[in-house]
Amino acid sequence: MIKSKLLSKTYIKIILVFLIIVGLFSIFQYKTYLNNNVLKFENKNFEKLVRMTIHKPKGHIFKKDLENIKKLQANFGNPLAILNGNITYKITYLDGIQYFKNLEIVSLVGHDISDISPLSSLSNLKHLNISLNRNLTNISPLSKLLNLEYLDISSIKELTNISPLSKLTKLEYLDAIDNKIKDVSPLSPLPNIKTLKLSINEIEDISSLNKLFSLTNLHLGSNKIKDVRPLSNMSHLKVLHLEKNPIDDFTPLDSLKSVDIRKDLM
Repeated sequence: MIKSKLLSKTYIKIILVFLIIVGLFSIFQYKTYLNNNVLKFENKNFEKLVRMTIHKPKGHIFKKDLENIKKLQANFGNPLAILNGNITYKITYLDGIQYFKNLEIVSLVGHDISDISPLSSLSNLKHLNISLNRNLTNISPLSKLLNLEYLDISSIKELTNISPLSKLTKLEYLDAIDNKIKDVSPLSPLPNIKTLKLSINEIEDISSLNKLFSLTNLHLGSNKIKDVRPLSNMSHLKVLHLEKNPIDDFTPLDSLKSVDIRKDLM
């Protein structure tokens, strides 16, 4: 009798120890799961944007919460325009955006973003608007966005180097108005570009643009262009903006009969 009681107590102790071990292991597993799957954002404003996008104002944000999101739009604007995708706070860091694996459209206009390297892993991205981010000077991470079709990098102000764009062969629309671009030769390998907006820059030489045979809309107003001869054979153009350039001779463009050429102030 005494033996059976002792055995019962022993079994109970073993079971209790086993349950404690299982409980501790479960807690460890849960913590490991949280560490591997719960996202933490360095920038609270970006976290606020993420929560707004996934409709989750409170609680943990898991990687799976972001998997099916295809559009991220948060342009800095006034409160009356919030319904159009505008927000009233500025974003400075994009760390965490790389977890939106299936993003196709990103619009982050008018923020204080200086580092866009987290965008480089968004291989499905087709449409990107990062205009008016005036702290941005380096766009090299864009070279990895090989599926990009639409890109707006206008009014970044200090942007001079667009060589990272030379690999974006699917690009159809590029707006780079109001920067400090001088060299446009990196754009010559872009066979599908249809609309190219380069007004308000520091461009002098446009000879590399005559290789863009898909181009229909070309905006070159307010630059330093003197020689328009490289454009003389671009009969595929429909609209050509050349206003506010020191051009003395427009006769090389006489052959472009079907092109709407804007020479005067608009």
